Amino acid sequence: MAEDTIQDPSISLFIAVSKFSADVVAQVNSALRAKDIYTQFKSEIMSTAPDFRPYLSTDPQIDYLTVSPIDARDDSRIFFLDQLKSRLQDSPVTGVSHSERYPVQLALISEFVGRWREYIIGCLDRIHLGLCEILNKTVCNHFGDSKVIVETRMIMYEEIELRRAAVLQELESFPKMEQLPFTQNSWQLSSLRQQWLQRYVNARAEHIANPWKCDLSPRPALFDTGRVHMHNFTVSANSAVVTDVLTGLHQLGYENLTLADLARLKPSDAYKEELELAADVRGYFDIAAARVIDIVPMIINHHYLNEFLDTLNFILVKADVHHNTQ
Repeated sequence: MAEDTIQDPSISLFIAVSKFSADVVAQVNSALRAKDIYTQFKSEIMSTAPDFRPYLSTDPQIDYLTVSPIDARDDSRIFFLDQLKSRLQDSPVTGVSHSERYPVQLALISEFVGRWREYIIGCLDRIHLGLCEILNKTVCNHFGDSKVIVETRMIMYEEIELRRAAVLQELESFPKMEQLPFTQNSWQLSSLRQQWLQRYVNARAEHIANPWKCDLSPRPALFDTGRVHMHNFTVSANSAVVTDVLTGLHQLGYENLTLADLARLKPSDAYKEELELAADVRGYFDIAAARVIDIVPMIINHHYLNEFLDTLNFILVKADVHHNTQ
């Protein structure tokens, strides 16, 4: 009886299918779920960050390629303050927002989001090709001498092509959704915006004080410690200069003044709007990029890899039935 059970075709099919599926799952988990493909995708998305320079395009002695925190091969991602001012002046004021920065902000966001589709599709394609290679190799190893190999390959490839098309349609919606800035993490967006604004203001002030030096912190705020890096041109509230000035003003009858009060005496920056525009867009980039960097791999893992692997046993049985009915 035991021998008859072992020879039962249905039992043999179940054993063969289980071994094949286990082998495929193991290879997918080992190769395709590794960080390499998704790390490359993250790097590609981060490379689209708008490169705002808190200087003028006519400023002398700036080595543009060493200033940028990202790969500056594409000069279209470099924006100087005078270029942003021109954009603001040329932009019509819409009824969408009272801020004149809003139309330009949308245009700048659209520029970096427009580059994401290529990298999203590329990420899915690398996973897709990797899965095809695993399936082809595993089918040969398990069913190399079997006539069912043709049907198995055909049905599996039809299935993954259908899943790839469905997932691709879902993934392509992400760049479209990011065209209009949206986040419920308003506190994080506000924090990132303030950090970038402080960086730009500090770098601009230092450049004005020392035109031959150009020092812009290289790391995006979202992936940094969250601290604002103050430069050595700032004046301490406890410095002798500040103390003398406040003492003199006190003697003149101006009491209870602080360093912040003195700062109000300085004329406003002619490029204040442009600095704020840069901080708005760069802060939102950090939010949106972090979102797509996480969500795209999650969708590929769950809606493409997991769902295919979950139905793999059924696909193999379907291939066997298809072969036996020929």
